Amino acid sequence: MTSDIVFYNGDILSVDEEFNIFSALAVKENKIVQVGCIDDVKPLISSNTITIDLQGRSVLPGFIDSHVHFTQTGLDEMALDAGIYTNLSDFYSAIEEYAKNTSGKEWIIVSSYNENKMGIDGLPDRWSLDELNVYNPIFISRLDAHSCCVNSKGFAKLNIGGDVDGVNRSHNDEYNGIFTAAANGLARRRLTEEFSDERRKQAVHLACQKALKAGITHVHAMEGGSLFNDRDVKVLKKEANNLPIGIKIYHQTMDVGEVLAEGFPRIGGCITLDGSIGSLTAAFEEPYCIPPYSRGNLYYTDEEVNNFVQFAHSKGLQIATHCIGDRAIEQMLRAYERCMGKTPIKNYRHRIEHFSIPKPEHIERAAALQLVISTQPAFDYYINDDSFTKKLGKDRIKRKTPLRSLLKKGILIAGGSDSPVTPMDPLLGIYSSVNHWNNEERLTVKEAIKLFTINGAKAVFEEERRGTLEEGKMADLVILGENPLSVDKQRIKDISVEMVVVGGEIKYEKSY
Repeated sequence: MTSDIVFYNGDILSVDEEFNIFSALAVKENKIVQVGCIDDVKPLISSNTITIDLQGRSVLPGFIDSHVHFTQTGLDEMALDAGIYTNLSDFYSAIEEYAKNTSGKEWIIVSSYNENKMGIDGLPDRWSLDELNVYNPIFISRLDAHSCCVNSKGFAKLNIGGDVDGVNRSHNDEYNGIFTAAANGLARRRLTEEFSDERRKQAVHLACQKALKAGITHVHAMEGGSLFNDRDVKVLKKEANNLPIGIKIYHQTMDVGEVLAEGFPRIGGCITLDGSIGSLTAAFEEPYCIPPYSRGNLYYTDEEVNNFVQFAHSKGLQIATHCIGDRAIEQMLRAYERCMGKTPIKNYRHRIEHFSIPKPEHIERAAALQLVISTQPAFDYYINDDSFTKKLGKDRIKRKTPLRSLLKKGILIAGGSDSPVTPMDPLLGIYSSVNHWNNEERLTVKEAIKLFTINGAKAVFEEERRGTLEEGKMADLVILGENPLSVDKQRIKDISVEMVVVGGEIKYEKSY
């Protein structure tokens, strides 16, 4: 037997149980056939073998992003990016300039709005947007997708009545064009109903290119549901085999029958039991420390959550739900405990996405249930100001993203980005885990790498196929310019992605 590709003269980080480091690796068709030293792979080299001298570079298992809104990531690439602006004046000018290239009737869609970068409080109201020299309807999405705003033309076009929870009002009791909670989800669905399937297909391929540049070979795609559009699921499922990376789809719905008909072994993702901290809609036992001093929003009753979990569990589906605040986490844990009590645990690997601000007892209970916790370490890198501390207080913020505490209890942690909330960037996720703002919650580099490789594979029952560089596994590889085990920990996020191999085929090479 001869190999199709041989890599040699570098650091091959296997990420196996011993975290062995080899110097050569051989690929045949779509699988790894040998790892070892150059003498081990020499017999597999023929005149037809592609030989790649790593010149000291490193090879890791292809990165896995375990939580990404994949279609929306691509759609946001096609929108105006608010994230590059740091003041309203420049931002508003950009909207006006963008509108010049439109018909005047089409939506102007703006992504990634972050009021903290703008130095103001909250989203613009519709009257502020109406003052712009723009004739189009405008839709602006907050960075976390849990709130949005529109101008008066957009408000009229969406036609969302005041009886829907989350239609905000101004001080004089007029609708101000800002949507949170259920109104936010409804606004998004009505907007995206106008999108063609061809636009969605284009978005998916754009997202693939972004993933490859970040070294990602596989994603867990959180599609459809209350914040997005179920049409995304159908388009992505149909297109999945034509994509350069692997896709595991989570349909974000409580309709168990529909998911079974679709043939998926899993259900959920961002089934939003609560909202977000930035939008003051994440659900907590204690109120926020700033106005309106609410406790956030639980979007489903206990009965609804319990019935969904019990039914999905009884059908053998892996379940995943979005829980940010401790009140949402408590609701989900109770539902899991209720159904697990009736049906013994049999390696279901049910998940909680985010698990952002748990109480210590929640970590204990998650461990007892053998849950997978899908976390996004780079949140803390991008939200590096004191806005969350102002919202939650100094004591509560200490519980945020408790990576080390989870690991100590033997919980499987999978790493993701929640893109487009933060970019798909596993190296930044590894960096953020290693340099956690709370020293007590920091991971080692090896532990952090596992979040985005083998742990991601385990989170979807694929540890026998991918996630480590071992003989017989899929040849999903990322070649890095430097070894993350040996560079300064502050430089991990700056390591370059040089090449990506998916199923034995080179899908990306960095251009110089």
